Amino acid sequence: PLYNKINSVTKTLESILAQRYAAAEIIVVDDGSSDGSAEKVRERNIPNLKIVQQTNQGVSAARNLGVSLASFPYIAFLDADDQWSPFFLAEMHNLILRFPDQGFFASHYQKVVKQDIYIDPKLVIKNVSPTGCILENYFAVASNGDLPFMVSSCVITSCLFDRLGGFPVGESMGEDQELFSRVALQSQIVFSPLVLLLY
Repeated sequence: PLYNKINSVTKTLESILAQRYAAAEIIVVDDGSSDGSAEKVRERNIPNLKIVQQTNQGVSAARNLGVSLASFPYIAFLDADDQWSPFFLAEMHNLILRFPDQGFFASHYQKVVKQDIYIDPKLVIKNVSPTGCILENYFAVASNGDLPFMVSSCVITSCLFDRLGGFPVGESMGEDQELFSRVALQSQIVFSPLVLLLY
């Protein structure tokens, strides 16, 4: 989803192109930007990138549209002011191979307060295997500390996303947590403790 992120979208795209496990396709949904963000994306001329534009409807509608246009069964989200570590998609691939029956995969992250200042989220997860595990109780973890993952550090199967009905359109805040809660009620969450997102 892209909305007026001209100062950060280039770094976001670079973090996708730097992946050790390449993204099969990149879909940018421009949600009515007025600052030249969409033009900045087009200037990069990335071969497997598709950009679509809509009138401003909010991040949930933009993400839902992007998923509806996706050609592959696994969907990774990345907001236009976040950046993946070069190993994000490789780790998600590893988790999918280790837990093939699951539909939701996520990794740890760091918050970037300003340039070169990083904050570790406060998590109450204990005894997490460095190779990933099933997150035992999402609600206990999320209600007693920071969120264990962000929307930009998760992958969901398109069939689980469709079954859940996507992101709630019209919510201006917390739309990602609403989806995470529905995921936790209907599915297992596979979690990697590796820091693979700069949020």
